[in-house]
Amino acid sequence: MSPALSAFLRGIERRAFVFAELQCGRMDVAQAALGQAMRAFRTVSAITPLSGWPAAFWSLLLAQPELSGGDSGEPALAALGSGPRAALLLRLVAGLDFPHAAQVLG
Repeated sequence: MSPALSAFLRGIERRAFVFAELQCGRMDVAQAALGQAMRAFRTVSAITPLSGWPAAFWSLLLAQPELSGGDSGEPALAALGSGPRAALLLRLVAGLDFPHAAQVLG
C-alpha cells in the first residue's frame, strides 16, 4: 500500500466509521461495511486521481448494502429515511460540501 493511500485511509477511517454507524445503527454492521469499502478502495485508488479520492471513497462506503436499509440508533436521525440521512451525514460527518455530497449521492 502506498504511503499516500495509508495516510488517506488513516485520516478518513474514524469519520467513516461514525458515518456508517449513524447510517445503519449497528456498530458491528458499520465495522463490516467500512472494512469492505476500505478494501475495495485500494483498487479504486490506483485508477483514480488523488483529488477524486474523497468522493470515490464515500461513494464506495455509501454503496455498501448494509448501509442502505438500516435504521440509525439516534432518534433524530432515525426519523429520516436512509437517503436524506446519508445526505445529512455526508455534510456533517464526512465534511463534504454540497457539490461533492451530490456527486457521492449520484
